[in-house]
Amino acid sequence: MKTASIIFFASIVYQTLIANTLNELPLIISVCAYNNAPWVEKNLDSIFMQCYNNFHVIYIDDASSDGTALKVQEYIDAHNLHEKLTLIIN
Repeated sequence: MKTASIIFFASIVYQTLIANTLNELPLIISVCAYNNAPWVEKNLDSIFMQCYNNFHVIYIDDASSDGTALKVQEYIDAHNLHEKLTLIIN
């Protein structure tokens, strides 16, 4: 009788894990940057290569003098991420 209970419990846990994986909760990723132009592409590639899909990125450029905001905007345009990535220029 104990074996049947354990199998039933494991089945419930497994079904819950699968359901939670399919129903990803929304997530906001914020990136704060200052003079980050050399690393913008690597930074954003790292974020967008994740398996989690239900997220939005807010990239905040803190008055960089090296063209960070321009690089981020170019990345948005090149990868058509207008709905997934918001650029804020301080």
